[in-house]
Amino acid sequence: MANIPKAPFGGRIGDAKWPFVFSILIFLAVLAVWAALYFLNQNIDSKISDLDQQTKNLQTSENDQATTRIIGLEKEINDAKKLLASHVYSSKGFGALESLTLPNVQLNNLNLDIKGGKASFGGRTETYNSLARQMLVFENATSTVRGINVSGISLNQSGGIGFSMNLDLNPGLFNNK
Repeated sequence: MANIPKAPFGGRIGDAKWPFVFSILIFLAVLAVWAALYFLNQNIDSKISDLDQQTKNLQTSENDQATTRIIGLEKEINDAKKLLASHVYSSKGFGALESLTLPNVQLNNLNLDIKGGKASFGGRTETYNSLARQMLVFENATSTVRGINVSGISLNQSGGIGFSMNLDLNPGLFNNK
């Protein structure tokens, strides 16, 4: 029995296998942890890409809704601009007549036809001379008055001059320009 070799590490032959088995177990544990982390990473990446896609879909949906709202508002603004551009301002006609009327001439019974661009009214002044000057003012106001027609000139009981006047007005007078 003297020729029997001794087991390594001074013990039995079975004792020499435990480091090998232990390293295999550690390797398998590391491999299992790696596989779990790998599949967890794949799962997280999949969820991230799904969330990214959902975010893009929501943003696209919100952008489409916002775009639709913006287009609707732009159309309404353009419609309002058109309405304002074509709006008739009768006060401009009154303002123009007021600025062109001489201080000693009184206008009454004003009839303003905005669509036809006509103003007809009666008036009173002190003298024929002031009536002639008023007619001249209207005739020289070519940006406002296109034509003038005076009729019914009469002497009032109070000594003043009564008249009727029809004016053809510039149609652009009533626009907001």
